[in-house]
Amino acid sequence: MEYKMNVHFFKEMLKKSTLNFSINTVHLNISKDKVVSRMINTDKNIIILIDTENQIIENLEDDKSFDFNFSEPQQQLTPFLNIIDNDDVIVDITDEKIVIKDHGLNTKIFFCSPTIVNTFGTQNARDVDSFLEMDLDDNFYNSYLKIKKVGSKFGKVYFTVKNGGFYIETLDKSNTFSNGVSFLLDNQVEEQDLTMLFNFKNFVNLMTVIDVNFKFKFAYLKEQEMGMLSVVSSDESEKYYLMSQEEI
Repeated sequence: MEYKMNVHFFKEMLKKSTLNFSINTVHLNISKDKVVSRMINTDKNIIILIDTENQIIENLEDDKSFDFNFSEPQQQLTPFLNIIDNDDVIVDITDEKIVIKDHGLNTKIFFCSPTIVNTFGTQNARDVDSFLEMDLDDNFYNSYLKIKKVGSKFGKVYFTVKNGGFYIETLDKSNTFSNGVSFLLDNQVEEQDLTMLFNFKNFVNLMTVIDVNFKFKFAYLKEQEMGMLSVVSSDESEKYYLMSQEEI
């Protein structure tokens, strides 16, 4: 059956549901009103929960829904979407593939097996009390932009509490003589001194898919000695979670 598809929103949802392709598989459930995706990466340090308005496929019947499963979407899917000139196209959907039709151009894209897609098994992530919540204000964002310029050298971004101050940093703390940069984000944090290390690429990809309508929540699970960063949209339709990693 043929439907109307918006390619722009399709590409945007692919980026969001994979954290800008930090995850190499993707599942989307598309119904008349909703697009739902619940993903986790193989290292289990990224969780993505999306339940948002369907802006991808129009004219879906009330009782109709589709499951889109793709492997390596950045390599196997987006190049084909990028050659489509128009945002609004016709799409023919079968059990095994989609065929996108745009003024004489037919783009055929096959689904992968759902068994190889890394979906998150529950509807919500564990509820953890945060020690700090903050908006993506100018200080945070400008500090991030400077961190981004040098952080690829280390592959690490830290969020650190020290003497009541909360800092974003990039350096290699396993090396005593490492160069690095640090920016103060908050100076009134009621939490014991701690350091949370996150994968630099994952954090940059997180910042790529969000905007000022998201709130940051920082938590530390003392039993596991693990930090968690949750970033949630104001309407709670998008939730992203990053888990800290051990110092190498």
